[in-house]
Amino acid sequence: MGSEFSGPEEVRSFMVELRENLGWGTTAESIREPGERVVVIVRTAGVGGASGASASWRWGQVYAFRDGRVSAVDNYFEAREALEAVGLRE
Repeated sequence: MGSEFSGPEEVRSFMVELRENLGWGTTAESIREPGERVVVIVRTAGVGGASGASASWRWGQVYAFRDGRVSAVDNYFEAREALEAVGLRE
């Protein structure tokens, strides 16, 4: 996505900006737990402010854990890429 966020406040700020400025909403479509990681397939949808055109985006996140806490989140532009990163397929 071109950005790296460090800490929960930076992630929260990014998500609030999407929601408030673009009117976009995000829903977890599926959650899988292959091994030690968690894969979340996400659907983000909204309506363009200027055009009024609807748009949606299906992407993925892979969560890694250390000592029972999230230690890293990798975001993938395509849901398929997130699944492949942990050895899964659609």
